[in-house]
Amino acid sequence: MFDNLSEYHVLDSMGVIAGIFLFLVIPWSLNIFLHLSNLVAIVLYWANRVTTCCSVGRSDWWIPACQAVCSRAVKWFGIILHGFEVEGFHNIPEKGPAILVNYHAELPMDSYFLLSKLVLLGRPVKGVLERSFFKVPGIKQGLICANAIKGSPEECRRYLEDGYLVLIHPGGCKEAFFSDSNYKLDWSSRPGFAKLAANCGVPIIPIFTRNVREIHRFAKIEPLWTLSTRFYKRFKYPIAPPLGGFPVKLKMFIGEPIYPGGDGDFRELHTRTQEAMRQLIWEHQIVPGSILRGLRERVTL
Repeated sequence: MFDNLSEYHVLDSMGVIAGIFLFLVIPWSLNIFLHLSNLVAIVLYWANRVTTCCSVGRSDWWIPACQAVCSRAVKWFGIILHGFEVEGFHNIPEKGPAILVNYHAELPMDSYFLLSKLVLLGRPVKGVLERSFFKVPGIKQGLICANAIKGSPEECRRYLEDGYLVLIHPGGCKEAFFSDSNYKLDWSSRPGFAKLAANCGVPIIPIFTRNVREIHRFAKIEPLWTLSTRFYKRFKYPIAPPLGGFPVKLKMFIGEPIYPGGDGDFRELHTRTQEAMRQLIWEHQIVPGSILRGLRERVTL
């Protein structure tokens, strides 16, 4: 098959290099990228403090500066690594409030990419984040620049009244932790987003991204997995690190707006939203998901 042994060694070495690049370099690039983004936020925050310490009044120029830098970096990270694209972006209103609901993967990278796109377009937007993350030291400035909020009903209502888009993952960390590559949806015990939409009279826009669970996997190795799930159920904080970071193809599908009924029944709105999400998953995701299929789509699509 090979003319000489040296050709075999060359191909074997290329395979090893490709494996190291795919399973070590690319996954760690995400971790490094997120830390660098947070570092940029911290540096600009303290630069803002230094330049305004002797001035009259308060200036927060560091926030738009950080968003301008990091949003562009996130945008190109998604395009280069995942070939990220969006179908149905016109379903998001150009102005006025709306609630965006997205499926929660192990790490919601698709939401980061969407938020960066909206920020670069100048669209007011906030993303609801698990409250436990706001207790993590050293990432406060990064969360501010990412437009992250704790997402109490009062806070979300205030932003909606001001014309913001509010991005919510109804499944939360529970969905990220306990769902799998079958992309099963269970929001039956989480109607808060529908109640908020009904009370504020704003549309709900369902969002799903193909292959989003194929980027990472939780290592369900015992007894670590049992300890991690018990810790989460007690403290609502995920400690199991996701493994992977694979450059699978990501394509986001944004569904048509779902408007509240005139009777203000949030339960019916909740049901319609779940049905719309399941329809998006059924139409655009082959289940069970596959990392290899996602990698192949990244190359061929």
